[in-house]
Amino acid sequence: MGQIIRSTGTTRLAYLQFCKAAILLLSGLAAILSPSGWPNSKHLVMAAVYIAAHSIQLPPVFNILLAIYPAVVGWGLWRMRNWARVALIISSGLMVIRWLTALFATQWASGETILHTPLARMTVWTLIILDSVIFLYLMQPEVRSAFGETSDYSQ
Repeated sequence: MGQIIRSTGTTRLAYLQFCKAAILLLSGLAAILSPSGWPNSKHLVMAAVYIAAHSIQLPPVFNILLAIYPAVVGWGLWRMRNWARVALIISSGLMVIRWLTALFATQWASGETILHTPLARMTVWTLIILDSVIFLYLMQPEVRSAFGETSDYSQ
């Protein structure tokens, strides 16, 4: 079996996906083990969970299920599977489009604000910037060819 050659950028993206999965898994377990303490969690922890869950807001016990997606995508990136690259391109692209559209439609077009606190603004802009960088990185010709050389959709 040949050795997989993975760039530093792809390795970091896989680590990021594994970290997202760990955050979601731990927050889900914390919600199960201490349901009364969960609503009082620190705002920064909640922001990390929000980013890790790609802004999907379900009761925290469902975070365990939400952890499956980044874990599987992280594994796919680690193994240089093109389906993982494509899945991350789609989810990152949709997230950027979703938030930029929401910000434009509500804040600039109607004059209403949806980001009432500095933490909310920081969280959303972190999502937009992070997903934009991920999207642009995965679309680079060198990255595309690296995934194309080692895997395809049939694997």
